[in-house]
Amino acid sequence: MSSLLCEVQAALHAPKSRHNSFGKYNYRAAEDILEAVKPLLTERGMRMTLSDEIIEVCGAAYVKATATLICPDCEPIVVTACARHEDAKKGMDASQITGAASSYARKYALNGLFLIDDSQDSDATNTHGKDKPQPASKPAKQSSGREAKVAGAISILGSDCQRAVDYFVSSGKLEDGQGIKDLPDNIIDAILERPDALLSKIGG
Repeated sequence: MSSLLCEVQAALHAPKSRHNSFGKYNYRAAEDILEAVKPLLTERGMRMTLSDEIIEVCGAAYVKATATLICPDCEPIVVTACARHEDAKKGMDASQITGAASSYARKYALNGLFLIDDSQDSDATNTHGKDKPQPASKPAKQSSGREAKVAGAISILGSDCQRAVDYFVSSGKLEDGQGIKDLPDNIIDAILERPDALLSKIGG
């Protein structure tokens, strides 16, 4: 671990200076983190690059952001994060949808790199109604569609899969001995749509 990066993580202060009047919460964007961290990097002779690529998981498009930190005292440090790229969004054209997904993914890559906790932000906790109690139904055989979603969730979590399982066990969503495939549909969907909300909670 770079001692210079530890210094930056300790010194960085990026307040939630933006306000969402609809959801009534404050939040920070990738631009706010960059504005706060650039002087700290310059003072220590460090450089950082951000890049995006489009990837596909289970037929859904994601923007994968990569933050690369170049330090004088160690090898480059690379952190990645993903955000769902919607096919369409009301009031936004294609370029705006891509830009929003890019900004979201970059924000969480920066969060991971600089140890910024957004677990209390609305974008990390808002399930958009998916946690509402659902009518009881008879157990059904797992469909191929669900199997594909489970495989996608496992693929996105990658090496953080076990930590995610431990998190769900500790929060009562899973029992000991169960795995990602045993999670209910609404949580699988949440992982696919906002994987970095979960990764920020488990420290991924």
